[in-house]
Amino acid sequence: MTCAACRQAGRALAARWLSAGYPLAERGVEHDDAFDSALGPLEKRGCVVQLRLLGPVELRDGDRDLLAECQPSQRALLALLALRANQVVSRAHLIDRLWGERLPGTANNLIQGYVSRLRAALRRAGGADSAARIVTRARGYLVRLEPWELDLLEFERLAADGERGFAAGDIAAAVEAMREALALWRGPALAGLPMSTTGQAEAARLEENRLVVLERRIEADLVRGRHWEVIGNCGPWSPTIRCVNGCGPSSWRRCATASARPRRWPSTVKRGVVSSAS
Repeated sequence: MTCAACRQAGRALAARWLSAGYPLAERGVEHDDAFDSALGPLEKRGCVVQLRLLGPVELRDGDRDLLAECQPSQRALLALLALRANQVVSRAHLIDRLWGERLPGTANNLIQGYVSRLRAALRRAGGADSAARIVTRARGYLVRLEPWELDLLEFERLAADGERGFAAGDIAAAVEAMREALALWRGPALAGLPMSTTGQAEAARLEENRLVVLERRIEADLVRGRHWEVIGNCGPWSPTIRCVNGCGPSSWRRCATASARPRRWPSTVKRGVVSSAS
């Protein structure tokens, strides 16, 4: 059983995904039943457990990390499966991302051992249903995750919402969605995991996606006329280095152009003086 507050919060979360076009319920299902089935596994306290890749890899249930007893190599395997959630990931792919050319002779046995220990950790934390999330297939494995159970999918959804808002001319909504997307990041993606060069490229791809959203958010702020807010966090830009605020060449040039204009002060404020109306 879950408390009313948790169920209400969970239904609101499911409603967000439903409005985003995800098929969370079949036709003909009652409204409440649709939300209940969409929520997936809720812990006893009513909290949705979330796998987090946008920073150190964690499986978070409130204040608990359900992977606390797992080794970094086991976390790395789960992260690689989650990057392709609900799809079969081949053993060859996992081995390449984990070890690359430094292939151990017992790689297949190691993969099986990692999966077994991950299932055991999930079983201890959430029971047999949680352990069953990692499924064995003929050529590899898959991990079953609902959209709201993975921070990466939430990031991608919010980024897409931002793009739709930008395209529709609703710049305020676009900025809000992109700010929410960027707030999901807790540090470098897949931080601290032992991976090969190709595995590290997966993390680099996620970081590039973050910078794309950050630059897009900056562009949206510039469209809103908030040049000085952006400029305050910007530094020099070159073709090989983004400024500290994430600007690429287009945004940086617009910042530079805006900075050359006279600043528009609110009518109640003069330079160095605040009027009584403020």
